[in-house]
Amino acid sequence: MAERELVTLMLDKQDIGQILDGLRERLETWEYTVEYMQTGYVPEPYCIAECSSPEEAEVIAGYYKAIIDRIESQLNMHQFHQKSREGEGL
Repeated sequence: MAERELVTLMLDKQDIGQILDGLRERLETWEYTVEYMQTGYVPEPYCIAECSSPEEAEVIAGYYKAIIDRIESQLNMHQFHQKSREGEGL
């Protein structure tokens, strides 16, 4: 597996919220795709993504979930450090 290249971005908190909203929408699309490919049915009208198997859709959904989790974890860590600094009077 190729080594991952990490990038540091400086974004406004509101921008991060917008990015997370978009990623959650894509995650939901892939989760509905898994459901549709396994059952042939989705309980409400929703976009289904194109892929070859439910397993492929699950992998892609997992990828979106991992991205969301990493962003939220970093955001939470940032907020924790901000509160710590405020408590120290910095």
